[in-house]
Amino acid sequence: MANNKEFEKLIEKRKDWVRASKENKFDFDSLLAGLYNDPSHFIYEILQNAEDEGAKEVRFELFEDRLDVYHNGKDFDLEDIDGVTGIGISKKKDDLTSIGKFGVGFKSVFAITETPYIFSGEYNIKIEDFVIPSEVSNKEQINGTLIRLPFNHKLRSPKEVFTLVSKKLENIGLKTMLFLKNIEEIKWQTPSTSGHCLKSSESFQTIPDAKRVTIISSSVSEEYIVIGKTIKIEGKDLKVEVAYKLGKDKNGKETIIPEVDSQLVVYFPTEKVTYLNFVIQGPYKTTPNRENIPLEDKQNKAILEETANLVAESLSIIKDLGYLDTNFLSLLPINSENKKKELIYSVIYDKVKNKFFTEELLPTSDRKYTKASDALLARGKELTDFLDSNDIQKLFSKQYWLDTNITYDKTRELRDYLTNELEVVEVDFESFARKVTVEFLQTKSHEWMIDFYSRLLNQQTLWSDREYSKGILRTKPIIRLENGEHIAPFDDNGKVQVYLPTETKSEYKTVKRIFTENENSSKFLTELRLTKPDLFAEIKECIIPKYQIDNPAKDEWYLEDFGKLLKAYETIPANKKREFIGELSEASFIDSVKKDTGENHLRKPAETYFNDSDLKDYFDGYNSVYFIADGLYERFGEERLKSFLIDLDVEDKPRRVEIAGNLTWEEKKILRGDIQHTGDVYQKDCEYEGLENFIKQMTTSKSYLLWRLLLRNIENSKPREAKAFFEGKYRWWRYGDHYEKGFDAKFLKTLKQQAWLVDKNNIFRKPSDITFSELSDNYIKESPNIDILTKALEFKPEIIDQLPPDYRRILEIVKGSGLSPEELEKLLSKSKEEHSGKEEKTWTPEHEPDTVDVKIKEVKPDIIVTPDLTGQGEQIDSEENKEPTEDDKKIEADVPKTLPDKKAIGKWGEKYVYYALKEKYQEQGDIIETDSGFKVINAGDEEFEIIWMNKYQDRGRGYDFVIRKNETEIGYIEVKSKTREDEELIEVTGTQWEFARKLYEQNEGEKYSFYVVLNTGKENAQIHILKNPVKLWKEGKIYAHPVNFKL
Repeated sequence: MANNKEFEKLIEKRKDWVRASKENKFDFDSLLAGLYNDPSHFIYEILQNAEDEGAKEVRFELFEDRLDVYHNGKDFDLEDIDGVTGIGISKKKDDLTSIGKFGVGFKSVFAITETPYIFSGEYNIKIEDFVIPSEVSNKEQINGTLIRLPFNHKLRSPKEVFTLVSKKLENIGLKTMLFLKNIEEIKWQTPSTSGHCLKSSESFQTIPDAKRVTIISSSVSEEYIVIGKTIKIEGKDLKVEVAYKLGKDKNGKETIIPEVDSQLVVYFPTEKVTYLNFVIQGPYKTTPNRENIPLEDKQNKAILEETANLVAESLSIIKDLGYLDTNFLSLLPINSENKKKELIYSVIYDKVKNKFFTEELLPTSDRKYTKASDALLARGKELTDFLDSNDIQKLFSKQYWLDTNITYDKTRELRDYLTNELEVVEVDFESFARKVTVEFLQTKSHEWMIDFYSRLLNQQTLWSDREYSKGILRTKPIIRLENGEHIAPFDDNGKVQVYLPTETKSEYKTVKRIFTENENSSKFLTELRLTKPDLFAEIKECIIPKYQIDNPAKDEWYLEDFGKLLKAYETIPANKKREFIGELSEASFIDSVKKDTGENHLRKPAETYFNDSDLKDYFDGYNSVYFIADGLYERFGEERLKSFLIDLDVEDKPRRVEIAGNLTWEEKKILRGDIQHTGDVYQKDCEYEGLENFIKQMTTSKSYLLWRLLLRNIENSKPREAKAFFEGKYRWWRYGDHYEKGFDAKFLKTLKQQAWLVDKNNIFRKPSDITFSELSDNYIKESPNIDILTKALEFKPEIIDQLPPDYRRILEIVKGSGLSPEELEKLLSKSKEEHSGKEEKTWTPEHEPDTVDVKIKEVKPDIIVTPDLTGQGEQIDSEENKEPTEDDKKIEADVPKTLPDKKAIGKWGEKYVYYALKEKYQEQGDIIETDSGFKVINAGDEEFEIIWMNKYQDRGRGYDFVIRKNETEIGYIEVKSKTREDEELIEVTGTQWEFARKLYEQNEGEKYSFYVVLNTGKENAQIHILKNPVKLWKEGKIYAHPVNFKL
């Protein structure tokens, strides 16, 4: 022993320390027990010792009673002996590059032994009482250092210690060697098995701070890319490192894979979990047992900051090495939840995130890399194949598509990190569709457009016409025309703007023919519902606009254009005809001749008359009128033209022209009658075109002509329309209610005031001075609605018409009956005798119908139960003198025994229903009173009219009220009134029932209803509605008694 005296001094010093410790009751066993959770942790401390001594190889040999550890590092010297036997003393405490700086060290062996031995160089020692070395003899030949640990611990049996050490050696882990500079091989052997770990490193020529580390054991092999960085700690150069584990993907390609066990490494693994998918190592300060890291320590904070910088900087190295792909991005710290719960993860998370904004580290779809600010993420690979970098620069102001392997389904966490943290925009086909502009599409080739249309076949929501959602591309300029321009397939109102090309040249806008020659693009255009332009489309796009300008010219195409318009009218589907007529009515396309000059002009249909001899005679001397040019008749034929031009409002009779009314205050007051007045709405009067000129030159032939023309004006009208022809309209309002009354039109007043009618003596007379029967026989006396004309002109009444109304009615009935005076007298005498036996009662209501609250409900009767009347023939003898049953009495009781004033009761009921209908329809709009009821026009511009058939006299046959919607009858109401609420039989006439039955047979039975007024004339009156009574009767839900039939 070279320095025996110094060794002896060391022994005495340690003995003094032990003696003092015992006197002070210092318990070193308890201290060691509290340092390590795992007694076998000493193996790491021995490896640390070997690493610090520069050993390349370490060998463990386990026996039943001991563990021998060999290494080929530097031999122990006195300073080493002093270090391993001292408490808080180490020769390495000032050497920051030594692993031993960071733990308790060799004392950990006392967790399994009482007397460790060290045989190294000139020292062969045993250590007792933790610190006292003593020299021992050794006959073994040892190359290097041998540390022998006998299993003589006072608290743990040899067997227990053997088991602990055996398991530790078998699970020593390849990562134990990952960050060691010197040790390249660890071997171990037990009585039953053996193993080894072998490490090799290969540097990258172009990247000095990175190396490829391979660690092999007898059963597994692991490879890592280890990247280091030198940092300064207390003036010393130390290293922080990151290791990425290598593996294979499903295709066998080498890639970086997640590291399952991600504890922080301080040369050896600690217990500190980082939640990272790779391994980081640094010279962190640890707790004495090296199992944890105090991260609040200032030095550790600085080391963590440098570690985070290294991880961020390593991304560029991984990129240069060819491993930077979506797999690698996915194992980076991108989980926001882990960021919240671990400081190490959080610091590295922020550094890596910032790196993506400053360097091109995100893999693109074309195998390049880009910054986050220049990146665009596609939802689906299709867009990246379709739109290149120039396209996305124009549309989204971005440079590159990111790798298409980044998807919601495959890499959701990475995708969310990119969109949420790096603010990378994710786009889909709809996003692209919203960005499409005409400028963008005009730069694209025909081939690109074909590809575009083909892809749209799988994007129907972008161009389909759904009720709840219209595709955005329907109004985008995605259709390329034959001339190369672009247009949207439909306008904002859904009208088509482009058509498929036709076989011949066309003036309207058509798709470029090349797109219809490709199967896929043609299929898209067809599914978009584009069609070849029919005649109507050509008219709409090319012809009508030519004639909707002021003073259009008649060019060489005029007759061809007119022929197309006529053909369209004859062939267009019924559901499109109304729109077609409406557009033509506003076009000046009728070739017309001005009467005074003979010049041809193109006029609107409503400014033109048929070339009719009666009209020419009528307008003789009236120059401001146009007639159809003969050329149209010659080209297309009069019969063919007539229905077309009539539908367009070309007239074969003088027009009724609306003018402003000029009623006096007194005239308006008379029209209003008892109805109060808040303000006027309008006055509309009418002239009869040319009448003022015509009536000044009256002759007998002209009188007959005017009569014919007036009848022609009304012969095809409904009676109400015919009556309205001669009227102006005055409308006023009061407190929100609107009212309307008709008055004599200006031209009717002229006709009444002028002596223009010829009597049988060829004398001109005013209408009021002559009876209809006194008119010349040259006038038409029978014609539809002629009675309305005679009534409007107010002829002098016939003698019979001058009688009181009752007498006149009696005469009309007698005249119509065909009875002789004797037959009539006999019939009246018989009726008087029958009536004298009946008592007529007069009925007086308790309340007027307009003072009673409206109560109305639809009744849905249940199926009625009637007596079973079978088998009566067998009992007829026994029941000869039998009293009527209760059912018999009930049926008889249902029949009213007296005949009160049914007419007055019925009238009250009808009024009550009328007020109920007004109350109901008032909710839809303002009530407009009419002569026979009222009208309402709702917010949807729908007109409802209620006509009370019996408002002034009993005219209703089969029903009392008609409900019309836009002049179409949609409902019929028959009112039945009774003065009580109890059940009773209600009379229904044959006419009423037969009309209801016909509607039922035509599947329109719901149009007919009985409105039954209960408690007529009383305050508690109410209405029960029976809809479709024939259906109810057939279903057995209403009872009919008695039933009469006609034979």
